[in-house]
Amino acid sequence: MENKTILLISDTHNDLNSFRILSDRYKGKKFKASIHLGDVVDFQNLSILRDISYEFYLVKGNNDTLDLRTSKILRALDISFSTSPFEIFIENFGYIILMHEPFFLKDYLQKEHPKYIFYGHTHKKDLKFENGKTVVNPGSLSYFLSKE
Repeated sequence: MENKTILLISDTHNDLNSFRILSDRYKGKKFKASIHLGDVVDFQNLSILRDISYEFYLVKGNNDTLDLRTSKILRALDISFSTSPFEIFIENFGYIILMHEPFFLKDYLQKEHPKYIFYGHTHKKDLKFENGKTVVNPGSLSYFLSKE
Protein backbone atom coordinates (compact mmCIF):
# COMPACT_ATOMS: atom_id res chain seq x y z
CA MET A 1 0.00 0.00 0.00
CA GLU A 2 1.32 3.44 -0.97
CA ASN A 3 2.22 5.81 1.84
CA LYS A 4 0.22 9.04 1.57
CA THR A 5 1.84 10.79 4.52
CA ILE A 6 3.91 13.97 4.38
CA LEU A 7 6.64 14.80 6.90
CA LEU A 8 6.47 18.56 7.50
CA ILE A 9 9.30 20.21 9.46
CA SER A 10 10.83 23.63 9.85
CA ASP A 11 13.45 25.66 11.65
CA THR A 12 15.81 22.89 12.67
CA HIS A 13 18.77 25.30 12.95
CA ASN A 14 21.47 22.64 12.67
CA ASP A 15 20.03 20.54 15.51
CA LEU A 16 21.62 17.22 14.55
CA ASN A 17 20.06 15.45 17.54
CA SER A 18 16.53 16.27 16.34
CA PHE A 19 17.32 14.89 12.88
CA ARG A 20 18.60 11.66 14.43
CA ILE A 21 15.57 11.28 16.72
CA LEU A 22 13.22 11.75 13.78
CA SER A 23 15.18 9.35 11.59
CA ASP A 24 15.25 6.69 14.32
CA ARG A 25 11.53 7.08 14.96
CA TYR A 26 10.64 6.45 11.32
CA LYS A 27 13.39 3.98 10.40
CA GLY A 28 12.03 1.42 7.95
CA LYS A 29 9.12 3.68 6.93
CA LYS A 30 8.92 6.01 3.96
CA PHE A 31 6.96 9.23 3.64
CA LYS A 32 5.39 10.20 0.33
CA ALA A 33 7.31 13.46 0.74
CA SER A 34 9.33 15.39 3.28
CA ILE A 35 9.02 19.15 3.30
CA HIS A 36 11.44 21.37 5.20
CA LEU A 37 10.25 24.97 5.43
CA GLY A 38 13.64 26.56 5.93
CA ASP A 39 16.39 27.37 8.40
CA VAL A 40 18.23 24.09 8.07
CA VAL A 41 21.61 25.91 8.42
CA ASP A 42 23.83 22.83 7.76
CA PHE A 43 22.37 21.11 4.73
CA GLN A 44 24.56 18.02 5.18
CA ASN A 45 22.23 16.99 8.03
CA LEU A 46 19.41 16.47 5.53
CA SER A 47 21.07 13.22 4.46
CA ILE A 48 19.80 11.72 7.72
CA LEU A 49 16.19 12.30 6.64
CA ARG A 50 16.57 11.60 2.93
CA ASP A 51 16.23 7.83 3.40
CA ILE A 52 12.73 8.12 4.87
CA SER A 53 11.14 9.99 1.94
CA TYR A 54 10.36 9.33 -1.70
CA GLU A 55 10.39 13.06 -2.48
CA PHE A 56 12.06 15.92 -0.59
CA TYR A 57 11.31 19.64 -0.90
CA LEU A 58 13.15 22.47 0.81
CA VAL A 59 12.48 26.20 1.07
CA LYS A 60 15.37 28.57 1.73
CA GLY A 61 15.08 30.14 5.19
CA ASN A 62 16.51 33.45 6.35
CA ASN A 63 19.42 31.61 8.05
CA ASP A 64 20.21 29.41 5.04
CA THR A 65 23.00 30.18 2.59
CA LEU A 66 22.91 28.86 -0.94
CA ASP A 67 26.48 28.46 -2.14
CA LEU A 68 28.34 25.96 -4.31
CA ARG A 69 28.81 23.48 -1.43
CA THR A 70 25.10 23.62 -0.57
CA SER A 71 24.09 23.18 -4.21
CA LYS A 72 26.26 20.08 -4.51
CA ILE A 73 24.79 18.58 -1.32
CA LEU A 74 21.19 19.19 -2.43
CA ARG A 75 21.86 17.79 -5.90
CA ALA A 76 23.52 14.68 -4.45
CA LEU A 77 20.55 14.14 -2.12
CA ASP A 78 18.00 14.80 -4.92
CA ILE A 79 16.28 17.52 -2.90
CA SER A 80 14.12 20.10 -4.71
CA PHE A 81 15.18 23.51 -3.42
CA SER A 82 13.76 26.96 -4.02
CA THR A 83 13.40 30.38 -2.53
CA SER A 84 10.13 31.32 -0.91
CA PRO A 85 7.32 31.06 -1.91
CA PHE A 86 7.08 28.21 -4.35
CA GLU A 87 4.41 25.80 -5.46
CA ILE A 88 4.69 22.03 -5.62
CA PHE A 89 2.29 19.28 -6.63
CA ILE A 90 2.03 16.07 -4.62
CA GLU A 91 -0.31 13.33 -5.76
CA ASN A 92 -3.29 12.85 -3.39
CA PHE A 93 -2.72 16.36 -1.98
CA GLY A 94 -2.68 18.62 -5.01
CA TYR A 95 -0.93 21.96 -5.17
CA ILE A 96 0.84 23.21 -2.07
CA ILE A 97 2.45 26.60 -1.51
CA LEU A 98 5.66 26.46 0.54
CA MET A 99 7.18 29.52 2.18
CA HIS A 100 9.57 30.23 5.00
CA GLU A 101 8.39 33.63 6.19
CA PRO A 102 4.62 34.20 6.00
CA PHE A 103 4.92 37.48 4.05
CA PHE A 104 2.70 36.26 1.20
CA LEU A 105 0.22 34.30 3.33
CA LYS A 106 -2.65 36.79 2.92
CA ASP A 107 -2.12 36.94 -0.85
CA TYR A 108 -2.40 33.17 -1.21
CA LEU A 109 -5.45 33.01 1.05
CA GLN A 110 -7.29 35.20 -1.48
CA LYS A 111 -6.47 32.98 -4.47
CA GLU A 112 -8.62 30.06 -5.59
CA HIS A 113 -5.70 27.64 -5.44
CA PRO A 114 -3.88 25.98 -3.73
CA LYS A 115 -5.66 24.01 -1.07
CA TYR A 116 -2.64 23.91 1.28
CA ILE A 117 -0.23 26.61 2.44
CA PHE A 118 2.75 25.61 4.60
CA TYR A 119 5.10 28.11 6.23
CA GLY A 120 7.81 28.27 8.91
CA HIS A 121 10.03 30.97 10.48
CA THR A 122 7.99 31.80 13.61
CA HIS A 123 8.90 28.62 15.56
CA LYS A 124 5.25 28.49 16.66
CA LYS A 125 2.83 25.78 15.60
CA ASP A 126 -0.15 27.04 13.63
CA LEU A 127 -3.08 25.21 12.09
CA LYS A 128 -6.01 27.06 10.64
CA PHE A 129 -8.65 26.65 8.00
CA GLU A 130 -9.41 29.82 6.11
CA ASN A 131 -11.11 30.55 2.79
CA GLY A 132 -11.17 26.82 1.91
CA LYS A 133 -7.47 26.39 2.59
CA THR A 134 -5.47 24.55 5.21
CA VAL A 135 -2.63 26.68 6.62
CA VAL A 136 0.08 24.92 8.64
CA ASN A 137 3.24 25.95 10.43
CA PRO A 138 4.80 22.89 12.12
CA GLY A 139 6.85 25.09 14.47
CA SER A 140 10.47 24.38 15.27
CA LEU A 141 11.36 20.68 15.15
CA SER A 142 13.75 21.09 18.07
CA TYR A 143 11.06 22.64 20.25
CA PHE A 144 8.51 19.98 19.27
CA LEU A 145 10.80 17.07 20.18
CA SER A 146 11.83 18.65 23.49
CA LYS A 147 8.17 18.84 24.58
CA GLU A 148 7.37 15.15 23.94
